[in-house]
Amino acid sequence: METFSEVRKHIMDMYELRIDEPFIISFEYPIDDSKRRQSMFLAELETNEGRRVLRVETPVAPLIELDAEKCLRINLTQRVGYLAVGDLDGIPFIKMCENLPYAYVHEQELDYVIRNVARNADNMEKFLEPFFFFLEDIKEFLGRADLVPMLTDWAIKLVFALLIYVIGKWIAKRITAFIGKMMNLRHADVTLISFLSNVVYGVLLIAVILASLDILGLPVTSLVAVVGAAGLAVALALKDSLGNFASGVMLVMFRPFIKGDFVEAAGVTGKVEEVRIFSTIMTTPDNKLIIIPNSQVAAGTITNYTAHDQRRVDLVFSVSYTDDLKVAREVLIRICADHPKVLQDPETSIFVLNLGDSSVDFAVRPWVKTGDYWTVWGDLLEQGKLELESAGCNIPYPQRDIHLHSAIPAAELPKS
Repeated sequence: METFSEVRKHIMDMYELRIDEPFIISFEYPIDDSKRRQSMFLAELETNEGRRVLRVETPVAPLIELDAEKCLRINLTQRVGYLAVGDLDGIPFIKMCENLPYAYVHEQELDYVIRNVARNADNMEKFLEPFFFFLEDIKEFLGRADLVPMLTDWAIKLVFALLIYVIGKWIAKRITAFIGKMMNLRHADVTLISFLSNVVYGVLLIAVILASLDILGLPVTSLVAVVGAAGLAVALALKDSLGNFASGVMLVMFRPFIKGDFVEAAGVTGKVEEVRIFSTIMTTPDNKLIIIPNSQVAAGTITNYTAHDQRRVDLVFSVSYTDDLKVAREVLIRICADHPKVLQDPETSIFVLNLGDSSVDFAVRPWVKTGDYWTVWGDLLEQGKLELESAGCNIPYPQRDIHLHSAIPAAELPKS
């Protein structure tokens, strides 16, 4: 295609022209199978360099009260079409455009550009429509004829809205407390009670706020539509927070740990204080407060040291090769049997674990209650050393013997 006449003929074969002038034509482009139509304008323009180009454009929305920066951010994600500002019946309008040099215009390329410009403009209109509906509702609300009665009525509504908010918030707290009390009576987990209470209170508070806005006469339906239209962008921006929320739900449902458990998760070891909506609160043994995103906790390996009532203490005692192993074994059996916090069932296991370079290593594995783990661990280490030494056993430590050999006979060494 080298002339605008050829372009007109190609378009007339497919669409009915609404405007047919020497250098501009217009037609309605159907958007897929829907009833939506997009007004398309094709015109021949001449650039500053004297080149003839074919302009393909379609109006999107009036620029008045429109966030042009938001429109430009949307346009950056599109491969075809750019945004421009034009005049339509005296009103500044934002429009989607594309310029095609005649040297590159052929039927397939023209159809491709028209299709994408129309669809991109329609997608942008869909995104902006709830915003315009909301503005129209606000204008209608503010444009009432009798201002004084309207303000009086609005003041009364404001008082009622505040009352609904205050009373509704109080009721939401009472309902949340009642649910927590009922779950306590059923002996539900403290973590589950805290988590569900926060979720229920948040949902009830949102309902109270919407009820208050409705009493004020604000267009709640349009507001919800605007929030829904922006939901995708918010979801993308808060995808990490939403992931933490979903992980929090999983932690509460599957309960790999409860409040008070001593666990290792996401590289942190400590006592679980609380599982919140987005994070898990832990206190380390040295009394540091650690806040971990729930997604990191759920995605990694969780080691729960207090999940069971009993734990095994794994100790290793070393004696010299010259010591009597029977005596050493009897000493270890005695100190485990005499300790009041070592359980008799399961039975303590004591056996030779390893024949090392300089020692014979005994494995001592008594069972204790989980709460007594560190007490027994420290006591047996201390008592084991003292009792083994009292029984004549030596606790060896790594050592190396060095022998020096002289290449010169002793008789030939110089005398001092």
